[in-house]
Amino acid sequence: MKQGQNLKTLRGNNLALLLSTIWENEGISRAKLAKNTGLAPSSVTRLTRELQEIGLIVESGKGSSSGGRQPVLISPNPKAGVVISFDLSGSRVRGGVFDASNNLLKVAEVPFLNVGPEAIQKYIFELMDTLLSDQAILKEKLLGIGVSIPGVVNIDRTGISIAFNLQLKDFPLKKILESRYNIPVYLETDTSVAALAEKNYGAAIHQDNFIYVLISTGIGAGVIINGEIYQGQAGMDGERGHIVINPQGPVCVCGRHGCLEAIAGRNALLENAKSIFSDGRDQIANNLLNNDTSSLNLSLISEAAKLGSVKAMDLINNMAEHIAYAISLYTNILDIPLVIIGGEVPLELGDCYIQAIKRKSRKFIPDDKTVIIKQAELKRDDLLRGISKLTIQQILLDVI
Repeated sequence: MKQGQNLKTLRGNNLALLLSTIWENEGISRAKLAKNTGLAPSSVTRLTRELQEIGLIVESGKGSSSGGRQPVLISPNPKAGVVISFDLSGSRVRGGVFDASNNLLKVAEVPFLNVGPEAIQKYIFELMDTLLSDQAILKEKLLGIGVSIPGVVNIDRTGISIAFNLQLKDFPLKKILESRYNIPVYLETDTSVAALAEKNYGAAIHQDNFIYVLISTGIGAGVIINGEIYQGQAGMDGERGHIVINPQGPVCVCGRHGCLEAIAGRNALLENAKSIFSDGRDQIANNLLNNDTSSLNLSLISEAAKLGSVKAMDLINNMAEHIAYAISLYTNILDIPLVIIGGEVPLELGDCYIQAIKRKSRKFIPDDKTVIIKQAELKRDDLLRGISKLTIQQILLDVI
């Protein structure tokens, strides 16, 4: 990277740091911004002026004086425009509108019934139309679009290199959306987005080193090192769901046998549950299912376990053991002691699943190593909020 590019990146990072600090401390003085960010007061003055000129912050009044002049307070400018975020990671396609202060204004979603390039493109277009049909939102300036991808985003963030569960390969999503809407588009892997959201708003606030494990239709892991997303040399870092843990295991969507995702992902869990409960011998599950396994879902499995179903609890423990084993690999290789568990599976199975992972992890993690496992706090909107923030930060880099 050339010196000019380094300076531009540093300036963009400092602008993003200031903006994040202002988001988290609405009504903050420049002096406190300098203290909280570690930036020089002169840099804070210059950079806040740039953020004002862009329209992302405003002066919102004056604070209390400690003897001198009253300090001018800085706040986010929610009227600067809106960002639309998409999450393609779960069993439903979700879209959200966020103001320039990263507050959620509206959410829309549709079930994933089809995959492939045409289907994904159609889902995004339909959700865009739904979100923009709100007259209040339609009046706002559309700043950009962000998309959270359950797969590999190419290194220059222009398209999707591979997303097995979506049946996408070399898909130029950025070009497609920018051509249609004529605004900036930013793509990022879902695990990195979720990790960033938890760092800024959830279970990993003030933590600069941790692993975020996303367990949904797919399984992945985002890594934060020294407060920054670690993307790997080729942007493949989030694809930890495709580590092989049983070479004789089921075929994964990636074509290999026994990947973690094929053994412990959402679909595998549901298929195993249907097999276990199909004989009708588990009375607790039978009562909940009304003898119809087609209505089986993760919440029902969790409820059966809470009511005393041995089969349901055995299933949860078995799946948790595979995740615990993978966590031991991640933490031993990276030497990072904090793990955040998120995604549809832990959200719907609840605390019994998280506790099972914690118990099973003791089997694989050495006694002399401390690993803290926590459930994600941001639930279903974490990916939407995370990609919204990244999109706004990318807009900063594009305009400076």
